[in-house]
Amino acid sequence: MTNLQTYTVTRSLFTEFPNLTRQTLLSSLTLAGSPLMTGTIPSNLPTRITTLNISDTGLTGVIPSELGRINSILSIANSPGISGTLPSVFSTFNQVNFVNLSLSGSLPSNLWTISPSVSLAFNQFTGSLPEPGATIRSLTLSLSGNQLSGTIPSRLSANVTFNSFLISNNLFTQFPDFWRSAPPSNIRSLALENNPWECPTADWCVNTSCPCTPSPTTAAPTQVVTTTAPTTAPTTAPTTAPTTAPTAAPTTAPTTAPTTAPTTAPTSPPTQVETTAPTTTPTTAPTSAPTQVETTAPTTAPVLCVDTLSLIHISE
Repeated sequence: MTNLQTYTVTRSLFTEFPNLTRQTLLSSLTLAGSPLMTGTIPSNLPTRITTLNISDTGLTGVIPSELGRINSILSIANSPGISGTLPSVFSTFNQVNFVNLSLSGSLPSNLWTISPSVSLAFNQFTGSLPEPGATIRSLTLSLSGNQLSGTIPSRLSANVTFNSFLISNNLFTQFPDFWRSAPPSNIRSLALENNPWECPTADWCVNTSCPCTPSPTTAAPTQVVTTTAPTTAPTTAPTTAPTTAPTAAPTTAPTTAPTTAPTTAPTSPPTQVETTAPTTTPTTAPTSAPTQVETTAPTTAPVLCVDTLSLIHISE
């Protein structure tokens, strides 16, 4: 089927993006509620498309810069697989809706002129809000649920009426001076909740949408630093262990062993050999001599006794 001008499919079981290259007259494309649809957003969509709605899908990848030619409604929402940065060529839409994706990086410098209605909530944008120029087209701006910080541009205090300015759930800390005295009368819907605002903020919102946190003082860090625990532990352990162990072991063992062994062994054998050769043994080597004397002396002595008795018997 060709020559379609509107293609709308919701809550489908599509598993991939349909091939629409032949639909040259297609001006409105809606593919919403197709969580099984995977793949990437094609860059070769029909050039006459002015309204594109791709929400609640399983698509991944980046947003093609070719989608910048769409001049009416561009809505890609609730598809966390879509990541990357916001193409800087986007500047001529009537409505931009990139909610609950995984877009990151800084906000484009032309944020205030992209579209009268810009929704970039619940992404991963960082950095600060760009300073608006002389012309502001983005009168409805939703930036909640990101990681934005810095200051609020003073241009928002000008005589420009905003439908909504939503910056809750970010990291803003510096409350604008031009909002301290009274709520901004030129903003119909303002959301400031869940930002770590530093005191003071403003009386009109301090108990509701802009509670503040006192600035850290110099006294707080000193309560955390303690010198008692680290000093006691290292001093006790090393002093006790090394002093006791080395003193007991070397003193007892070496003193007992050498004293007993040399005193007992040499005492018994020399008493049997005193009549034969007591003078020769000590002068040579105390460790070797006792062994030779003990085996030689007892063998010679009995022979001499037998010869003496024989001679006495013959003489008689």
